Amino acid sequence: MTLPTNFRVQGNTSKVALRKAASRRLPEYVWKREKLGFPSPLATWLREDRYYQMVRAAFEGATAREFFVTSELMRLLNEHRSGKVSHMQKIWSFYTFIVWHEQFF
Repeated sequence: MTLPTNFRVQGNTSKVALRKAASRRLPEYVWKREKLGFPSPLATWLREDRYYQMVRAAFEGATAREFFVTSELMRLLNEHRSGKVSHMQKIWSFYTFIVWHEQFF
């Protein structure tokens, strides 16, 4: 944030200073391409027993029972695990809230 705005954004182009520096060493198709998201392996991990069990324990715990309908949390988790649908965003939101609450309260 200490860089002047024109080094960060020009029109629809972001990361202007970084792209300029990259243009000296990288092929054009690399430094000119659109920004890519950072893919997270969480959706896949939740289908593995180790992580499924960790989230399941949180979803069945006292904190979850205090704030949520745990049967609904488990429905989301089990549907996700089966591969029918991805509930990753919802599961992650509930799980991080539970962990946060347990850590700080």
